[in-house]
Amino acid sequence: MSQVGMFGLIAEFKKRTQPLAAEFKKRAEPLLKNEYFKPGIYFSTVCLLVQRWRGLGIVLSVPALTLVQYIFLQLERSLHGNADLICLDLSHTTDADLSDLEKREKRAAQRMSRIVDACESLKSPNYMPPPWASYTWANLGLYMMKVRLYTNFASVPMQKHTLRMEDGGEVIVHVSSDPSLPQDAPIMIILHTLTGSSREKKQYMKEALKRGWRAVGFDRRGHDSLLRTPSFNLMGEAKDTIKQVELVRKLYPSSFLGMIGVSAGSGLLVNYLGTEGELTPISAAACLCPAYDISQAFQRMAVNFPVVDRAMVKAVKQVFINPNSELLGIHSFESLEMCANAETLDEFWRHHHAFAGCSSPEEYFKEHNPMGWISKVSVPLLVVNSEDDMVCLPENITEDLFKNKYGNCLLLKTKRGSHIAYNEGLLGTGNYLPRLSLEYLEAARRVLGDNTNTTDNME
Repeated sequence: MSQVGMFGLIAEFKKRTQPLAAEFKKRAEPLLKNEYFKPGIYFSTVCLLVQRWRGLGIVLSVPALTLVQYIFLQLERSLHGNADLICLDLSHTTDADLSDLEKREKRAAQRMSRIVDACESLKSPNYMPPPWASYTWANLGLYMMKVRLYTNFASVPMQKHTLRMEDGGEVIVHVSSDPSLPQDAPIMIILHTLTGSSREKKQYMKEALKRGWRAVGFDRRGHDSLLRTPSFNLMGEAKDTIKQVELVRKLYPSSFLGMIGVSAGSGLLVNYLGTEGELTPISAAACLCPAYDISQAFQRMAVNFPVVDRAMVKAVKQVFINPNSELLGIHSFESLEMCANAETLDEFWRHHHAFAGCSSPEEYFKEHNPMGWISKVSVPLLVVNSEDDMVCLPENITEDLFKNKYGNCLLLKTKRGSHIAYNEGLLGTGNYLPRLSLEYLEAARRVLGDNTNTTDNME
């Protein structure tokens, strides 16, 4: 049979089975929504295997349950989809109907649309976790184990640059020094998590190197060394990031610059891009699991996930308070005491304002809340959030920003992924976020070219 004939038979089969598939979806959907259906299937599977093979049945139940969960994930994908793109759509309007600002947003949205068309992972978004680690805590646990393994055992040649700020504070820039990279290799800058550092982002760095990109990690004050001055900011300082970017541009003047922010790093990314506006040499950026309005976001986490909240409070105290208490106490003993006694992350965030150079929590949120800077971002910005994130909660996601306001911004919302975990592959060895980020930045580079003036590419 010829290839044309085979394709014809496949098309005819799909046509004849389409009504059956539609009826199956109609009947399967309410079952999958029933909270007892999946546990019942899992329990029945184990019981049948144990009844038939006894002890061996317990062993066989592991691959059997993995297969069952894989089937459920495929059904979930076919019935509802497991990822959605949300963006500004002004394609149905004419320029005569729009204000000057709306025209600008429309051009930005059209530019983002060209980037999406050039990126296969965004044209047909699909995140499929490992079947055996598809639930929130399993996904996160696997990710944390991989981070520890990569941090301790993965070898990524890096060159360390320490920058002294005007007030005496220090920040660090880690630059990939792999000899295989040409001088003008494109660059992916990584802004790390709330209590992490560049050393914990080796999986991103290896993915970048595999694709011919140079990875650069920015460490904020107090993350890779002790504080030099009584000054730190959980969100990070945009003015410090400006100096770090200037160093990278000086070292690699002809390279395309992309930037990604992971968790809290995504807030700093928005603050930096908003501060710089059209002056930034960054051409495209991605926010991975942002919390949006930080003045409200972590109040909800303390209520919904108190265990996670307590763990994060403990972590920020270990990074900033415990090793720097003498230095911080000289500056403001009252603020130090309040931070040391904070019981929730939201409390700590509000109490540390004095160490960020602000006179009150209100002034701090006015200066450092990403929601106050998003309107000034001039470059294409991909935002990724998961509906099962226990840190950056799904109710924090502000879809109106993408649907009705900013053409520069594109939201990819996935059903699963946990908080920055996003493991993928049957064995869970892959990671969706580094892969997606690099594919998106590669698409942006193809569309925008190496011209760092992104406003020139909006036409």
